[in-house]
Amino acid sequence: MSLYIMKNCVVCPNNMKLKIKDHKFKLMFTHKITVDEIHDPHFNMCIFKFRTYEQLSNPQEFDNTELFDIIDEVVSYEDLRFIKQDNNIRMYMNIEIQDYESNNISATLWGDFVEQIMPYLNESNDKPVVVVMQLIKVHRYREQYSVRNTWHPSKLWINSNLPQVIDFCSS
Repeated sequence: MSLYIMKNCVVCPNNMKLKIKDHKFKLMFTHKITVDEIHDPHFNMCIFKFRTYEQLSNPQEFDNTELFDIIDEVVSYEDLRFIKQDNNIRMYMNIEIQDYESNNISATLWGDFVEQIMPYLNESNDKPVVVVMQLIKVHRYREQYSVRNTWHPSKLWINSNLPQVIDFCSS
């Protein structure tokens, strides 16, 4: 992870349909922007904003336009599926994930997320598959909540050495 300083960017209201961060402003990059890496040992480098299942399913606590992060273990998964959308064939997979308090929620993985997780799910060993999904969204259908990745901003870490994964595995 690195820390950067930006100059000549534009600050504007964060009124997008899906918000990567819940801050009221966002930065817009222009052709005049300069970006330089800096080092500051006192700067908090935590890049995650984890949400609990209780927060996701409580409309008073959670804004469904906000993108968020979760850390969970994959406990089951379904076969790969395909759907036609606008002359494109898109692949997806439904998985069941579980948090450290043994709460389960369904997740739909689209596109690159499916390609990234398949080798881990196909391995024959009994090692748990722990995922960190960053900048994902909640989906509500018939009073049931699930999560899914978005096409561009979402990130996926699988069985990584992130400190949060190590803490999760030891809990």
